[in-house]
Amino acid sequence: MELEPWILILGEAPETSLATWSPDGLASPAIAFFSTRAKAEHYAERHCPDTFSSVQLQRPELLQVLIDAYRNEMRHAVLDPSASQAGQLFQLDQVLKAAKEELRNRSLDS
Repeated sequence: MELEPWILILGEAPETSLATWSPDGLASPAIAFFSTRAKAEHYAERHCPDTFSSVQLQRPELLQVLIDAYRNEMRHAVLDPSASQAGQLFQLDQVLKAAKEELRNRSLDS
């Protein structure tokens, strides 16, 4: 089963950003992903500014968000964070490497 996570877009266009999670011990914030819309909105109500929208990402959009985050020097993503912990921590370089390998294998199978 592939994950099609929810993200929180903060602010209003053109001044938007994505919700992040910044625990002690990480050099830079981690991009926050959520397994359900309810979890995303629960997090936003407690940790984000007043204006936000929750959006579910399909695979191509997810990969682009991860690439953009990595280019902007984010090195981690988290799933279902709370104020003090996250359900799962991902290293973006490893996620992107696995995605690249999967795309390569798909093209070889075609």
